Formats: sequence, structure tokens, C-alpha cells
Amino acid sequence: MKINSARTVNEMISAISLAMDIEDGRKLYHGWRVAVLAVGINDALGDEGSNKLFYAGLLHDVGGVGLPHHLIHYLPHGRACKYAPDPLVLAHPLLSAEIISTMPGLDSTARPVLDHHENWDGRGFPRGLGAGEIANDAQVLKAADTVDLLLRAVPHPDVELLLSQIKAMSGIQVSASIAECTAEVAKTLFSDVT
Repeated sequence: MKINSARTVNEMISAISLAMDIEDGRKLYHGWRVAVLAVGINDALGDEGSNKLFYAGLLHDVGGVGLPHHLIHYLPHGRACKYAPDPLVLAHPLLSAEIISTMPGLDSTARPVLDHHENWDGRGFPRGLGAGEIANDAQVLKAADTVDLLLRAVPHPDVELLLSQIKAMSGIQVSASIAECTAEVAKTLFSDVT
């Protein structure tokens, strides 16, 4: 039997992403949605590296495996804020980056994953980076992650509310240009969701 190593790696990444996203017996597809959103935002910016961001989206929370109830999926919305000081929660981006850096061909994906919880205003984690210190790809990943969480926070997403929440990210969670491109992508993808 001949093994196609690139295909095998892709299938393993997909399997890991799906396994991370099973909660209470249902598939959340969080990693897949973040991956697709990140590629869309990156393309709207006109940046290269969409493949890197796709894999980063799929695996960005792999370091959170074992945390209760996908706790890391709820941090931006206050559902799990009481856990925010938990060192395991704060360390999950670091652990995710360490895991990803060991995967063949994904070493460049580790950096945006490490920084995907950093905020433009300097109040993020794990390193407390701020404006000018956070690469575009990490901001794109953060924006995609946040949009998916915002969409899952309500049973029937309201596109106008989503767009106002994205606008509120500008200068706080991500740069103005990232927030602008995120809003463009959200309008395109979710205009029929109301």
C-alpha cells in the first residue's frame, strides 16, 4: 500500500479538528468555520497565506483539548469569564502553537495560532501584545474566531447586530483594517441569514 503523505496529513488535521469540536455528542464545526472565515478575511485584505490560515483555523484551539465543555469557545462572550484567570485557559494558545509546530509543514501556522487571543489594545493573552506587535494573520484568525463565536451565541443571528459587534472590535480586539475586511466578508456570507 502506497501512502500519500500530503493527503494523510490533511486527513489527520481534519480528523483532529472535528474531534476537538465534538461537544455533548454534537459536532460544532468551530474549527472549520473559523478556517473558512479566516481565508475569506485574508483574501479581502489581499494578503497571501490563505493555506496557512486555513490550517490555523482548523487547529487554533488544539491546545484546549481536555478543558471542560470547550471552555475556550466561550471566552469572548462572558459565558466562561470566571475561568479566564485559569492558567490552563490562558496557556491554550501557547500549547496549541507548540503542538502545531511539531506537525510537518505547519511550522509557519504556529505563530498566528499563538497570538490569536492577543488584542489590539494590549489586553489579550498569552503574551499581552498590542498594536503593531500582532501580525495580520493572527488578527485575521482572532476576527474569524470571534465572528464564529458571536454567530453561535444567538439562536437566530442578526446580521446588523453582527456587523455592529464587528465594528466594535476595531481598535480594541483588532486593527481598523482587519475589522473592516471582517465586516465585508460577514456581509457577503451572512446577508441571507436574517
